[in-house]
Amino acid sequence: MTTTTVSLDLTCPDWCTISAEDHVSALWDTEANLIHHSADQPVGAFDVSWTTVTRPDGRPSEAPTVFLDGQDITPAQARELAAALIRGAEAIEQSLAAPIGAE
Repeated sequence: MTTTTVSLDLTCPDWCTISAEDHVSALWDTEANLIHHSADQPVGAFDVSWTTVTRPDGRPSEAPTVFLDGQDITPAQARELAAALIRGAEAIEQSLAAPIGAE
């Protein structure tokens, strides 16, 4: 049996918290994919994070996922949720700007 050492260039997003060494050591278990994880982003009582799976050269191999308190949602659903939250916040702020009882 012969052992050969090869070098491998990895493309990793700036936000990924996984080290290159950990990516390389997991390649066998992840079928040669890199699983990129963001840091948790606490937003009040909520935790938001995201992940994407790529080949070592950066080509996507699975759809990215956003996590809201551990529940996975698509990026499109995350945008819809963000837009709904902004609409709700703006509606509340606008209604509070008017004097109570004014029509």
